[in-house]
Amino acid sequence: MRTKLLTIFLAPMLLFSFTTVFGQSLNNTIDMNAPFTVNTEVHSVQNTLEGGPITEVFGLNENMFGPSGLRGRGNIFLCTTPRKLIEHLFYLNLTAAANMWFVVYEGATPQGNYNLVHSINVPNQGPGEAWYSSGAIDFDFQAGMYYAIYAQWDANANYWNQQNISPYPIAASFGELQSGVGWNWAPIYGDPPPATQDVQEGFIDPVAYYQTIVTDDIGGGTVSIAYAIEDLDGDFIPDHLGETVTVEGVVFSPNFQTTNNSFYIWDEVTTSSSGASRGTDIFMFGPPVFDWQPGDLLQITGEVDQFNGMTEIIPADSSGWVLVSSGNPTPDLIELTLAQYKADPEAYEGSLVGFISLTLVGGTWPTGGSSVNLDFSDGIDTCVFRIDSDTDIGGQPEPVWPRDILGVGSQFDNSPPFDGGYQIFPRYYATDFLPPNTIPVELTSFTAQANDGAVYLNWTTATEQNNQGFEVQRSTNNQFTTIGFVSGSGTTTEIHNYSFTDTDVQTGTYYYRLKQVDYNGVYDYSDVIQVEVAPVNFALEQNYPNPFNPSTKITFSLAVDSKVSLKVFDVLGQEVTKLITTNMTAGVHEVIFDASSLNSGVYFYQLEATASDGTNFTSVKKMILTK
Repeated sequence: MRTKLLTIFLAPMLLFSFTTVFGQSLNNTIDMNAPFTVNTEVHSVQNTLEGGPITEVFGLNENMFGPSGLRGRGNIFLCTTPRKLIEHLFYLNLTAAANMWFVVYEGATPQGNYNLVHSINVPNQGPGEAWYSSGAIDFDFQAGMYYAIYAQWDANANYWNQQNISPYPIAASFGELQSGVGWNWAPIYGDPPPATQDVQEGFIDPVAYYQTIVTDDIGGGTVSIAYAIEDLDGDFIPDHLGETVTVEGVVFSPNFQTTNNSFYIWDEVTTSSSGASRGTDIFMFGPPVFDWQPGDLLQITGEVDQFNGMTEIIPADSSGWVLVSSGNPTPDLIELTLAQYKADPEAYEGSLVGFISLTLVGGTWPTGGSSVNLDFSDGIDTCVFRIDSDTDIGGQPEPVWPRDILGVGSQFDNSPPFDGGYQIFPRYYATDFLPPNTIPVELTSFTAQANDGAVYLNWTTATEQNNQGFEVQRSTNNQFTTIGFVSGSGTTTEIHNYSFTDTDVQTGTYYYRLKQVDYNGVYDYSDVIQVEVAPVNFALEQNYPNPFNPSTKITFSLAVDSKVSLKVFDVLGQEVTKLITTNMTAGVHEVIFDASSLNSGVYFYQLEATASDGTNFTSVKKMILTK
């Protein structure tokens, strides 16, 4: 039904500049001399040799789009089995010679910030209909990570996909195809490609673009901590129990043993379904007893084990511990309420978590050399905190309560199914017992993307404490000036997304940072990010946020002064509202669409711009209202 509704919407309104072919074989139009034959299954495996490369083709050629230029199209994959990407291809009918980029973006979660981890520029491609190739690649997929793998081009071209796939997602040798790049979310085009993409894919439509992925055995190497400790079947036992793995991670705890070794490490990219930064315990009987310090990056080879419900990696001997470097960042704090922690404690095992204004309600503050369990409460819930005798906490003066308390999520449950006994392990007296209400704003991402003469800044906080807001500061010559202010959310443990658009820019290099300001005047700065601004073109950006409720921001660019119409339609092609119908100057413009009066569902917004010289620009994008 979805495809039929789109047909009704597109044909009479002429909103999109592509042709959709339903249920029609295109074999008579495909170049049979292309490097690979036309796919006849949603997922086919070719050129498979034992222990050698695997060539996998995804999607059918049943729907054709185009001809369209300045596009990026491909698919998003979840990696569950580490493999080496050695080539990827995209099927196109280029109407003219094109400059192409084949890119791989990596993300820790399905939606949010993805980083460019591999790109190849292949100029002067086409014209003609064929599989276009990245050429040789050597990139290792990490288990637990998401990958947007696609090609982008700058000449008019036809491209294909398959829709309404069942069953979905599509299994792959290294994981599964979860969505199409360019369906619910289209990447920002850049030459060269931008360093990050803010992926707002809905992951709700069973669609796959016609793409080939070639992988090979990874030949050893490391896996992510997420892969090593995963429990996909939810039975409270690690899926890879007994397997030997190699991981890399940064130490963020003391040794919780006296004559043995028990350090927590964290690999920066591993997250749980809750969004918490995950780590794991590395345990080994001594001797030797190591003196690793917070910030030491270790490569660990050992067996996945479980001790009283706590997942661990156990090296066989000292050769399983390799120091890679020192002075590395330790994990950001995940601020929670006790209720949030207790609702899903498995999700925070190995995480550095923090709680605001807790009071001791059970147990006695430890003397030196003793281990105790203490009960702390926030006035609503109570949780056990384990003070280990191998930390510097016992014997210190008992703090004046309440206190903000930090620690590592852990567990001690000696009977199956290992779904109880959850505890928090504070690590250090000075850093993990803080004055009440002093845990700061936790900024989890800060990105900048330039497109058509504007810079789009997006950032996310996992928690906020006493946060008045953010001064947005810009520099071109090492002197930062404030160009705007975005109000914060006070004190919250909810995830919040923020954005700011800088339209007062010309072609050149810009630097941005955030000055986070508390209500009491205390402030802190974010890292500085850099972005290159190119000349303005006609463009319609993806709304942000998307999905949204109840309002979202629509941004568009005009290369010259133009008569502008911006309208919203439902899936039947019926006009919902006119947002703009007026003459506008060249540059970047924004409009807020408030959908408070509309029902949840899929909507489309259409920009039509007519310049004085007769140039016409039309673009349509899809957005999702979720109430």
